Amino acid sequence: MAAELGPRTGIAAVVVSYETGPILFQCLDRLSADPLVSEIIVVDNGNPVSVRAALRGRNDISLIVGQGNVGFARGCNLGAAKARADYLAFINPDALVDPGAL
Repeated sequence: MAAELGPRTGIAAVVVSYETGPILFQCLDRLSADPLVSEIIVVDNGNPVSVRAALRGRNDISLIVGQGNVGFARGCNLGAAKARADYLAFINPDALVDPGAL
């Protein structure tokens, strides 16, 4: 029998990133500041080693790596499978979401 996960709340933001560049971190900072976003899941579809290292250093995200560039849709599915929140938001890595917009 599966364990009960308990109540789920908020929005899981799924961000699929492939060689996005510095704007990815601005995107993540904005999502992290939004009180309705309860989890941020980054699917790394192929970023430089330095970016991947910086992502691993963040404690405000869950990082999925190792699958290679599986494309945006499959990356979204990988992120959604890990999400535990009530709602999903698929966020482009170059999107700068204003607080409260979700």
